Amino acid sequence: RVRGIGRIVAMLSPWRDAFYLKRVWCLFEAWTATATEGCRLEFVLPDHQAKDYRHSLRDSDLDDVWRALTSIRVQDAQASMPEDRERILELVKSSPSGYAGLNSVLTKRLQRWFVEVAKAYLELGLKPGIEGTTGKSSLCVAIVGFFIELGSLEEAE
Repeated sequence: RVRGIGRIVAMLSPWRDAFYLKRVWCLFEAWTATATEGCRLEFVLPDHQAKDYRHSLRDSDLDDVWRALTSIRVQDAQASMPEDRERILELVKSSPSGYAGLNSVLTKRLQRWFVEVAKAYLELGLKPGIEGTTGKSSLCVAIVGFFIELGSLEEAE
C-alpha cells in the first residue's frame, strides 16, 4: 500500500512522546516509505502541539526536544494484534539492518524534520516586524548544533 500511495503523513501528538512512534505498524510503514523510491514521509503536528513545540524552542527547552527525537525503538512498539507485532518485528529483525537500522533511519528522519521546523520558526522570527520569538541567538546556536549533530555542516553554516 505504501508504494501505491507514494506518501505517508504521520501525525505526531503529543510531539514529546508521539503515539505514532510507539505503534509497530506505524513505524513499519514509515520505514517502508523511507526505503521506497518516490515515496515521501511527512510529519505533521496538530496546531496545539506545534505551539507547544515553538514554546520549547523559544524557551530553550532543547533537552526535551532532543530527547523526543531519540526515543524510537521498534522492538518496544506495540500493536493491537500480538501476531501482527510478531510478524512485523520478525520482518524488521531479518532485514539487513535489523532493529538498529529502522530505529536509526527513522530517528534521523525525525530529527531532520524537527530541525527544519525549528529553522523555519527562527527564520520567521528574524524577519523585520515579526514579534514573539525571544531568545533568537540561543535558538540559532541550538539549530546549528542540531545540524552539526546530523552531519549537515553546510546547513549549519
